[in-house]
Amino acid sequence: MELLVDIPAGVCKGLSARAHAGREWPEIGFRDQFAHRLALMLGISLKQRWPLPEERKLVERCQWFDSCCRDFLQRHPQAMCIELGAGLSTRFHRLSATAEWPRFQWVDIDLPQITGFKARVLPHIDNYTLIGADIVVDDWLRISGWVREQPLLIVMEGVATKIGSEATAHLIQRLYRQVGSGSELEVVLDDRHPRDGWMIIKRVAAALTALSTLPISRYLSTLELPGCRVLHKKDLLGGKSLGLVINNQK
Repeated sequence: MELLVDIPAGVCKGLSARAHAGREWPEIGFRDQFAHRLALMLGISLKQRWPLPEERKLVERCQWFDSCCRDFLQRHPQAMCIELGAGLSTRFHRLSATAEWPRFQWVDIDLPQITGFKARVLPHIDNYTLIGADIVVDDWLRISGWVREQPLLIVMEGVATKIGSEATAHLIQRLYRQVGSGSELEVVLDDRHPRDGWMIIKRVAAALTALSTLPISRYLSTLELPGCRVLHKKDLLGGKSLGLVINNQK
């Protein structure tokens, strides 16, 4: 099968890393059987690889994002989860495989050529939706099907690196305005530059509260900010990236 769209090499290599993870590093307990199936359906060669040390770091980052999603879904089994910049993510399928009867709704959002490519081969599933949109400028939350007061999880793996911390801060700020205080909103993201990661939080909080000076030490166990708080943080990619879980509920 010949690829019908130009899929970035890094996206294909990420799919390959997840597909090979169970064999390469069984000790970390990460399995992604659907990655093999998706590669086969899309005609993507799993011989496209990163160096093994880099692959492992990427898989461990992916595993951390999965654990954050599971934690949220344990608290809110009927939540909506939206993965931005999803690419060839198979997170919905991994999480569904570990749930006895998945009740959550999942939406993958990426550029139309990417989601359209996936939609051509993936079977229809009632609680899984693919949306083609530009996550920076389009009103993807409105068309996602999210309803007010439904707990909402936003997953942004690698997104801040692609669009920059300023665009990420504006995106999160917009989310806070749209969701409001009546619904729980949790955002899981990472940034390759730890200081920029904290700058995202600082910029969002400043925009929401008009505060200009906020603590940004990455070594605090929690960082309470007006309007949002950091529930969890994690050094990822061998310390090159900082993972953050931000929640709007006190």
